[in-house]
Amino acid sequence: MSALPPLAEPTPPSLVDDADDRSEWLARRRVALHTIRSLVEFWRIQPHELEGELPTPPRAEPVLRPVKYRHPVTAETWDGDGAQPDWLRRALLQEGYTVAELRKAAAEATPSTPPAGDAAEAAPENGPPVAWSRH
Repeated sequence: MSALPPLAEPTPPSLVDDADDRSEWLARRRVALHTIRSLVEFWRIQPHELEGELPTPPRAEPVLRPVKYRHPVTAETWDGDGAQPDWLRRALLQEGYTVAELRKAAAEATPSTPPAGDAAEAAPENGPPVAWSRH
């Protein structure tokens, strides 16, 4: 198992001056070993599977989310996730649009069906899906 990447080693109990620190270190180590053993047993991991390079986890597929806000003129959209975009702030604060108007514009731009994939389950709780956006 020498192919595993080196880990930062915690201070072993022989180098810890305080008896309380030493007992805390040993207690944490016991918990870690118990967790590791439980995971190995649960996933039925064999020792040979721990050798070599770590596999690269698969990339997550982009999630399609319903568009909640759409600018009536520029057609810029936002699904409500993450930081509020500049266009939305401008529309509300400088251009005089209301949240209801931006939501209505999104609802009016609703496609008859969402794009193929898992997006069909992403419809809002309060009605049919609006427009769809890759996020």
